[in-house]
Amino acid sequence: MCFISPNKKREIMATAKFWREAATLMLAARPQNHTLFEAASAVEGAKKKDAAFRKSETPSGFSEDYRVLMLRRSASSAFMPSKCVFPGGVLQKVDHSKGWVDLFQKITRESLDDFSGMFHTNNIRPPIISDLRSWDVISDVAFRICAIRETFEECGLLLATRKLPELTSKADFSKECISWEKTMVTDMEQGLLRSWRSRVRENSTEFLRMCHEIEAFPNVWALENWRNWLTPVFEKVDSSSKKQTRFDTLFYVCCFDCDSLPHGTADDRETDLLEWMSPTEHLDHLADVKQKRLMAPPQVYELERMKLFPNLNQLNHYARAHGHEVMLRWMPVMKMCTDAFIILLPGDHLYPAEPDYDGTKEVKSNDPVVPIAQLMAKDEKKNLHRIIFKDETFRNGRVIRTIASSLQ
Repeated sequence: MCFISPNKKREIMATAKFWREAATLMLAARPQNHTLFEAASAVEGAKKKDAAFRKSETPSGFSEDYRVLMLRRSASSAFMPSKCVFPGGVLQKVDHSKGWVDLFQKITRESLDDFSGMFHTNNIRPPIISDLRSWDVISDVAFRICAIRETFEECGLLLATRKLPELTSKADFSKECISWEKTMVTDMEQGLLRSWRSRVRENSTEFLRMCHEIEAFPNVWALENWRNWLTPVFEKVDSSSKKQTRFDTLFYVCCFDCDSLPHGTADDRETDLLEWMSPTEHLDHLADVKQKRLMAPPQVYELERMKLFPNLNQLNHYARAHGHEVMLRWMPVMKMCTDAFIILLPGDHLYPAEPDYDGTKEVKSNDPVVPIAQLMAKDEKKNLHRIIFKDETFRNGRVIRTIASSLQ
């Protein structure tokens, strides 16, 4: 357990009141019968496609050898209605409960602390992970449990295991993708699974109870760090009672091979559609006006990022290596044009030197609002790191990257 001083706790709470903490999981699955790419040529192809994309308004896609799960939020959802998202949700108390320590001991006769050290790194990490907490499990484990629990609630897919993880460092990047059938609990009767899913939706603490009953632990070791996104500021916040809905969200990725794609379903409450498609297919549907798809900036950006790895092994190796490196919080900053809506990201020459993370300052700009073509012509030889949408509905997003760290 981690102990913090009262002053430090007040400091953390003073910042946290401006948003809620959450976790999201990107599931990348490669069915056994899918044709694999040859690794070397795939890497070279990814580089060429990325370079072409920076200059092209319509990305020309190629098929990846894996599928990514996305959900469409219902039109009545309070947050991001009708938008396609990865499964995930808000952190709950049960996600950092001592019950998980007891469960791990019950299943393995080992200490969870010994296996939590696998996530340790001396590199820079965002406050959502690095802040000290008075929790019974470390942040790396708690937020992964949150992502796994929310995925079970929203999709009916249970990422849990009865196998003891290998006591190795996460810095060991040589491991291949896990097998869904050999690693996850797949022997639960479907009626029982649906019953538990319904109970967990109504009360998040039931997830811990379920795991105790089936004697399985959330497979937190299958999830790799990917990104930390903070919802942008839309208007000034004067007090906590007037704060808008914002989320500080950890994105994780889980890459696995499978005999066939795991069968998940939308919950028909918060979500009404579940789809397994390649990153290219998801983005092509977004660009197709007839599909009427909407997607928030983080999803657009991360799907474009995944397209750089057409082979699942490449994506898995990159995620393992990158997740152990420096990880910073990204908060998009919005800029309007007369005919477009721009999301500025860190590294862009227009991104503020000191972003207003809390949203306590006036949201205003003295820059004139001009057409997107005029702005892009002016910015042609400068560092660009942005997503351009046709309007504020976030339809048909296009990522523009000219910064050196285009893969990060």
